[in-house]
Amino acid sequence: MTLALIRHITPLIDRGVCDAAEAARRAILYDTTQSLALYETYKFKSSVAYEKLARISRVCSSPLPRAALTAQKLFPHRRDIEYLEALREFNLRIFPVPLIKMPFDCWLVLSRLLWLCGMNPSGASAKAERRRALDLMPSLLEADTAVIAHGFVLRVIRRSARRAGYCLIYRFCEGCFCVEIWQCAA
Repeated sequence: MTLALIRHITPLIDRGVCDAAEAARRAILYDTTQSLALYETYKFKSSVAYEKLARISRVCSSPLPRAALTAQKLFPHRRDIEYLEALREFNLRIFPVPLIKMPFDCWLVLSRLLWLCGMNPSGASAKAERRRALDLMPSLLEADTAVIAHGFVLRVIRRSARRAGYCLIYRFCEGCFCVEIWQCAA
Protein backbone atom coordinates (compact mmCIF):
# COMPACT_ATOMS: atom_id res chain seq x y z
CA MET A 1 0.00 0.00 0.00
CA THR A 2 1.11 3.54 -0.77
CA LEU A 3 0.41 6.69 1.21
CA ALA A 4 1.43 10.01 -0.37
CA LEU A 5 1.58 12.96 2.02
CA ILE A 6 1.54 16.30 0.21
CA ARG A 7 1.88 19.69 1.86
CA HIS A 8 0.15 22.53 0.03
CA ILE A 9 1.82 25.05 -2.28
CA THR A 10 3.06 28.30 -0.70
CA PRO A 11 0.36 30.99 -0.41
CA LEU A 12 1.52 34.30 -1.90
CA ILE A 13 0.74 36.77 0.86
CA ASP A 14 2.69 39.57 2.51
CA ARG A 15 5.09 37.98 4.98
CA GLY A 16 6.73 41.24 6.05
CA VAL A 17 6.95 42.82 9.50
CA CYS A 18 3.61 43.64 11.13
CA ASP A 19 1.84 43.96 14.47
CA ALA A 20 -0.58 41.39 15.94
CA ALA A 21 -3.71 42.96 14.44
CA GLU A 22 -2.21 42.94 10.96
CA ALA A 23 -0.90 39.39 11.50
CA ALA A 24 -4.45 38.29 12.38
CA ARG A 25 -5.73 39.83 9.11
CA ARG A 26 -2.94 38.08 7.18
CA ALA A 27 -3.79 34.75 8.85
CA ILE A 28 -7.32 35.05 7.47
CA LEU A 29 -5.89 35.83 4.04
CA TYR A 30 -3.51 32.85 4.41
CA ASP A 31 -6.57 30.61 4.86
CA THR A 32 -8.58 32.11 1.99
CA THR A 33 -6.13 33.18 -0.72
CA GLN A 34 -6.13 31.48 -4.08
CA SER A 35 -2.86 33.16 -5.01
CA LEU A 36 -0.28 30.38 -4.79
CA ALA A 37 3.31 29.81 -5.94
CA LEU A 38 2.23 27.23 -8.53
CA TYR A 39 5.76 27.06 -9.96
CA GLU A 40 6.74 24.98 -6.90
CA THR A 41 5.11 21.96 -8.57
CA TYR A 42 6.84 22.20 -11.96
CA LYS A 43 9.96 20.18 -11.16
CA PHE A 44 7.97 17.51 -9.32
CA LYS A 45 5.41 17.19 -12.14
CA SER A 46 8.21 16.24 -14.55
CA SER A 47 9.45 13.41 -12.28
CA VAL A 48 8.86 9.66 -12.46
CA ALA A 49 7.36 9.86 -8.96
CA TYR A 50 4.62 12.18 -10.26
CA GLU A 51 3.74 9.74 -13.03
CA LYS A 52 3.22 7.03 -10.40
CA LEU A 53 1.32 9.40 -8.10
CA ALA A 54 -1.04 10.41 -10.92
CA ARG A 55 -2.33 6.80 -10.99
CA ILE A 56 -3.09 6.60 -7.26
CA SER A 57 -6.58 5.30 -6.48
CA ARG A 58 -7.77 7.81 -3.84
CA VAL A 59 -7.10 11.54 -3.39
CA CYS A 60 -8.12 13.34 -0.17
CA SER A 61 -7.61 17.04 0.50
CA SER A 62 -8.20 19.68 3.10
CA PRO A 63 -11.00 22.01 1.97
CA LEU A 64 -8.87 25.14 2.56
CA PRO A 65 -8.02 26.80 -0.78
CA ARG A 66 -4.22 26.35 -0.55
CA ALA A 67 -4.64 22.57 -0.20
CA ALA A 68 -7.64 22.20 -2.51
CA LEU A 69 -5.92 24.14 -5.30
CA THR A 70 -2.76 22.08 -4.80
CA ALA A 71 -4.84 18.91 -5.22
CA GLN A 72 -6.45 20.29 -8.36
CA LYS A 73 -3.05 21.30 -9.77
CA LEU A 74 -1.54 17.85 -9.15
CA PHE A 75 -4.62 15.88 -10.22
CA PRO A 76 -6.25 18.10 -12.88
CA HIS A 77 -8.33 15.32 -14.46
CA ARG A 78 -9.66 13.84 -11.25
CA ARG A 79 -13.28 14.65 -10.43
CA ASP A 80 -13.33 12.39 -7.37
CA ILE A 81 -11.08 14.37 -5.00
CA GLU A 82 -12.50 14.04 -1.48
CA TYR A 83 -12.43 17.29 0.52
CA LEU A 84 -12.36 16.26 4.17
CA GLU A 85 -12.89 18.59 7.14
CA ALA A 86 -10.68 16.26 9.20
CA LEU A 87 -7.71 17.43 7.07
CA ARG A 88 -8.33 21.12 7.79
CA GLU A 89 -5.40 23.04 9.30
CA PHE A 90 -5.01 23.05 13.07
CA ASN A 91 -5.47 26.31 15.00
CA LEU A 92 -3.92 29.36 13.32
CA ARG A 93 -5.26 32.05 15.68
CA ILE A 94 -2.67 34.79 16.11
CA PHE A 95 -1.80 35.42 19.76
CA PRO A 96 -2.37 39.15 20.41
CA VAL A 97 0.93 40.44 21.79
CA PRO A 98 0.68 44.27 21.98
CA LEU A 99 3.38 46.71 20.85
CA ILE A 100 5.49 44.08 19.07
CA LYS A 101 6.19 43.92 15.37
CA MET A 102 7.78 40.95 13.66
CA PRO A 103 7.58 39.07 10.35
CA PHE A 104 4.28 37.29 9.70
CA ASP A 105 5.92 33.84 9.77
CA CYS A 106 7.23 34.60 13.28
CA TRP A 107 3.66 35.42 14.37
CA LEU A 108 2.55 32.04 13.03
CA VAL A 109 5.34 30.19 14.86
CA LEU A 110 4.81 32.07 18.14
CA SER A 111 1.05 31.60 18.05
CA ARG A 112 1.33 27.90 17.20
CA LEU A 113 3.91 27.27 19.95
CA LEU A 114 1.72 29.03 22.52
CA TRP A 115 -1.27 26.98 21.31
CA LEU A 116 0.70 23.75 21.69
CA CYS A 117 1.57 24.79 25.25
CA GLY A 118 -2.09 25.56 25.98
CA MET A 119 -1.53 29.31 26.23
CA ASN A 120 -3.34 30.35 23.03
CA PRO A 121 -6.78 28.80 23.41
CA SER A 122 -9.25 28.97 20.58
CA GLY A 123 -11.36 26.23 19.18
CA ALA A 124 -10.06 22.74 19.81
CA SER A 125 -7.07 21.84 21.95
CA ALA A 126 -3.90 20.41 20.43
CA LYS A 127 -4.91 16.98 21.76
CA ALA A 128 -8.35 17.19 20.14
CA GLU A 129 -6.86 18.34 16.84
CA ARG A 130 -4.38 15.42 16.82
CA ARG A 131 -7.26 13.05 17.60
CA ARG A 132 -9.19 14.42 14.60
CA ALA A 133 -6.31 13.48 12.27
CA LEU A 134 -5.69 10.12 13.96
CA ASP A 135 -9.37 9.14 13.65
CA LEU A 136 -9.01 9.48 9.87
CA MET A 137 -6.02 7.10 9.65
CA PRO A 138 -7.85 3.75 9.22
CA SER A 139 -9.72 5.03 6.16
CA LEU A 140 -6.53 6.53 4.68
CA LEU A 141 -4.80 3.15 4.84
CA GLU A 142 -7.60 1.19 3.12
CA ALA A 143 -6.28 1.94 -0.39
CA ASP A 144 -3.39 3.70 -2.12
CA THR A 145 -4.09 7.28 -1.03
CA ALA A 146 -2.74 10.78 -1.62
CA VAL A 147 -3.40 13.25 1.20
CA ILE A 148 -3.06 16.98 0.48
CA ALA A 149 -3.10 18.95 3.71
CA HIS A 150 -1.10 21.13 6.11
CA GLY A 151 2.13 20.70 8.01
CA PHE A 152 0.81 19.83 11.46
CA VAL A 153 -1.94 17.55 10.15
CA LEU A 154 0.57 15.72 7.96
CA ARG A 155 2.97 15.41 10.87
CA VAL A 156 0.35 13.49 12.87
CA ILE A 157 -0.48 11.27 9.89
CA ARG A 158 3.23 10.67 9.17
CA ARG A 159 3.90 9.50 12.74
CA SER A 160 0.88 7.21 12.67
CA ALA A 161 1.91 5.75 9.29
CA ARG A 162 5.41 5.06 10.62
CA ARG A 163 3.91 3.22 13.61
CA ALA A 164 1.72 1.22 11.19
CA GLY A 165 4.83 -0.03 9.38
CA TYR A 166 5.12 2.45 6.54
CA CYS A 167 8.57 3.55 5.31
CA LEU A 168 9.49 6.74 3.46
CA ILE A 169 10.63 5.91 -0.09
CA TYR A 170 10.54 9.35 -1.77
CA ARG A 171 10.69 13.00 -0.71
CA PHE A 172 10.53 16.25 -2.71
CA CYS A 173 10.35 19.79 -1.31
CA GLU A 174 10.12 23.21 -2.94
CA GLY A 175 8.98 26.11 -0.75
CA CYS A 176 5.99 24.98 1.35
CA PHE A 177 5.16 22.31 -1.25
CA CYS A 178 6.39 18.90 -0.11
CA VAL A 179 5.66 15.39 -1.37
CA GLU A 180 6.46 12.29 0.65
CA ILE A 181 5.64 8.81 -0.61
CA TRP A 182 5.36 6.14 2.05
CA GLN A 183 5.14 2.42 1.33
CA CYS A 184 3.88 -0.30 3.66
CA ALA A 185 6.85 -2.44 4.64
CA ALA A 186 4.74 -5.58 5.16
